[in-house]
Amino acid sequence: MWPSKASNELRRYLDPVTKGYLYIGMATGLVILVLTVANVFSRKAMHIAVPGALEMVELAMYAVVFCTLAYTELRKGHVRVTILIDKFSPTAQDAILMGTEVVTLAITSIIGWQVIIETQRMLLEGAITGLLGIPRWPLVALVSSAFILFGLSILVNILEHLGKIVARGTRNYMWLVPGIVVSAALLATSFWPEALLPAGIGKMTFGGLALLVLFALLFLGTPVAICMGAATLWGFAYLGSVSGALTVISRIPLSSASTYIWSVVPMFVLMGIVVAKIGVAEELYNSFYKLLGGLRGGLAAATTGASAAFAAMVGDSLTSVMAMSRIALPAMLTRKYDEGLATGSIASGGTIGILIPPSLGFIIYGIMAEESIGKLFMAGILPGILLAVLVIVMTLIRAKRNPALGPAGGSTTLREKVVALKGLWSTVVLFGLVMGGLYSGFFTPTEAGAVGAFAAIIMGLSFRKHRLSWRMFLDSMEDTMGLLSRMFIIFFFAVAFARLIAISGIATGLSEAVRVFGGGSQLITLALILLLYLGLGCVMNALPVLIMTLPVILPVARAMGFDFIWLGVLLVVMAEVGMMTPPIGMNVYAMSSTCDVPMATIFKGVVPYWTTKLVGLVILVFLPQISLFLPSLM
Repeated sequence: MWPSKASNELRRYLDPVTKGYLYIGMATGLVILVLTVANVFSRKAMHIAVPGALEMVELAMYAVVFCTLAYTELRKGHVRVTILIDKFSPTAQDAILMGTEVVTLAITSIIGWQVIIETQRMLLEGAITGLLGIPRWPLVALVSSAFILFGLSILVNILEHLGKIVARGTRNYMWLVPGIVVSAALLATSFWPEALLPAGIGKMTFGGLALLVLFALLFLGTPVAICMGAATLWGFAYLGSVSGALTVISRIPLSSASTYIWSVVPMFVLMGIVVAKIGVAEELYNSFYKLLGGLRGGLAAATTGASAAFAAMVGDSLTSVMAMSRIALPAMLTRKYDEGLATGSIASGGTIGILIPPSLGFIIYGIMAEESIGKLFMAGILPGILLAVLVIVMTLIRAKRNPALGPAGGSTTLREKVVALKGLWSTVVLFGLVMGGLYSGFFTPTEAGAVGAFAAIIMGLSFRKHRLSWRMFLDSMEDTMGLLSRMFIIFFFAVAFARLIAISGIATGLSEAVRVFGGGSQLITLALILLLYLGLGCVMNALPVLIMTLPVILPVARAMGFDFIWLGVLLVVMAEVGMMTPPIGMNVYAMSSTCDVPMATIFKGVVPYWTTKLVGLVILVFLPQISLFLPSLM
């Protein structure tokens, strides 16, 4: 069929080009690493900063952020919510996804067109950086070409879906109509809002309609970033002007990408992925097993501890769940552990680690809430320990009351337990380096990521069993760029959408509605916010949830007088608890894709852990000092 042939042929040409752009992103990521580390040691050793280091890092961020978009799209890697459309027939799924890809292509084309215009403007005006006088237009031109590649990659996926529909017969063509109609209507009302939309719609009402458009597209499988981009374009065109909408949707990604503080994210991501590649997860598990495995339920308790420590280093609970599913689950099932207890301990363990620094959740929250990342890191330590202890104690108590759930493993001597502590050294060293440097002021939170990544690479080169090879390092860089492309594009459109929410008055109206509904009670307001995070955490990873919701939640929280450090801890905990909440729970879906245990069994096993986490959350709500004690010492 011609669509499939066209898709395959276009993919054949695009693959090497998108990989080339991937390597450009990887190379500039290394530039950021080297420049930042060199700047730290030059400043401390010689009391001289590397000239123009910050400017060069900001320019390099253009390539890191945008060069991998097309590569990720070709591999269908951008974040989507497909839980609803998964219930449809294969033909309906392809039709719906093709329609969402049409919307994605339209938004991407509009942005690419505007970035080309911005490149021309910078070239004509001779825009340069402030200190080194580096021209900006070549980097923006690179971004323009990256968006063109992104659009071509989307076209490949459109043709692929169309090819599948055509292969099933002409009677299936009717499935294409809804997607095409919705796409055409959305774009038409974006460019001719006054002619096609009723006049006189209030700002807040239209802001609410934009939210409905966002969530409708979201649950139809449109990439999360494009949902916000489409709603932003549509909303600004009506509430402002078409030219204003085009400016907002194109310039915000460019201005946000070249912000120095965002360089902390790729560095911490690289640190976590390198740590995962060099076998730290297995070492952590073996160490915790030697320490706790001799107790009834000890293997599940050890899995919780290892999962939490590994998730803290990787910064993402899903990665921890998938790694520990391969390492810990076979060991527990071999020793006749209850399947529910075994899978529950894995699904819940990673959600604790996201609190223990370095945490991507706190980095995202800190940047968007304009709070100290260092203080947020400190704020997560005691809550993370509290939740880990509660879960481990609950596991051991359950196994003691019902030995069939988790029989005791082989006992170990005191000497063996002491020797087992060696397996924790890499975690302790990295944690101590990052947190010690932050606490002492040796480096800033933005620089901490680069120092941590550099230390992880040196550590990997020193390992004997899982030495960091060149191939492993390249794979780590590739995985880092893929994760960043998915994360950053969501953030940039979230910033644009936040402006729409602001001018529409939604945030102000929501604050007033919550105040009235809650009777001015901080506790009721907080409960409503946490319930929102619980629901969204069911269907999405915690990081996209934070990026999407914070522009709406923070004004409400500010109006109610919440402490933003304390609130950050609660929101990160709740978003992660949502990822193990029935009936959806992304961590449970991740587990089901890596093991043969029925999903119903996993959900049943997760319930005690879910309940324990909520008990821990209640403690954190009513005892905010647990979160605020360590930050108060800084």
